[in-house]
Amino acid sequence: MEPTNNPFAPLPHSDAAANAQAGPAAAPAQPAPTAPPGAASIYSQQVLEAKDRELRELVLRNFSRIHEVTRELQQLQQQVQMTSGPKRQALELMRRKIEAQNEKCVAVRARHSVAKAAFDLVDAELQGEEAEKTRLCDELNILIQSSTELQLQKMEELRVHLTSLNVPSHAPAAAAA
Repeated sequence: MEPTNNPFAPLPHSDAAANAQAGPAAAPAQPAPTAPPGAASIYSQQVLEAKDRELRELVLRNFSRIHEVTRELQQLQQQVQMTSGPKRQALELMRRKIEAQNEKCVAVRARHSVAKAAFDLVDAELQGEEAEKTRLCDELNILIQSSTELQLQKMEELRVHLTSLNVPSHAPAAAAA
């Protein structure tokens, strides 16, 4: 009889096959010396059938476990496929958004560098112009002060001169009044 993958297929019923599957500890019991010769073959047949039933039950239990695990695996694979597609798309979308934002940052950083360089240039020019303005204001103040001092000196000279001119004529004016 050819071996099959069907767990419900009958197992071979030979003593050698049963002993090979059951192992050395499960060897069929020897008939009692007082039993008739036909009783031993019936007893060994019953032992073989019991072992056959046990093996079938064991195979069925293992086969059903294998089917349960296979079903669980298929369900997990379906869940992974259902979630991996959208996750992959979401990750790809986020990656594209990050790359686009990075390009915007690079462009803004370049504009910032140009603007900062221009600002530094204009700031330096402003500092220079303000320094020149301050220097000119200081010069103007110096000129005004010197001009005011000159005017004050001239006025003082004129006052002294007028005072010297008015002193002799001041006496007759006082007498006339």
